[in-house]
Amino acid sequence: MQHNENDEESLVLTRRWLHYATEDLVEAEAMVQRPQYVPRHACFFAQQAAEKALKAVLVFLQIDIPRLHNLSRDGRNCTGI
Repeated sequence: MQHNENDEESLVLTRRWLHYATEDLVEAEAMVQRPQYVPRHACFFAQQAAEKALKAVLVFLQIDIPRLHNLSRDGRNCTGI
């Protein structure tokens, strides 16, 4: 199997998006444990984690990532994989 620079770059970007998603999820989980935080802030970070994880899938599949935030569209782009 032959690899090209695009594949390597795609893997680097995929890992980066997954890292960002993990950071946001860890923060959301930590917020839930602290009573001084409002739940909607934890929900915001959880939503961000989901969006970044979906973007990691799109990068891995080498599908262009739109600049707009649209979780429903990103999820539809990931169906059938």
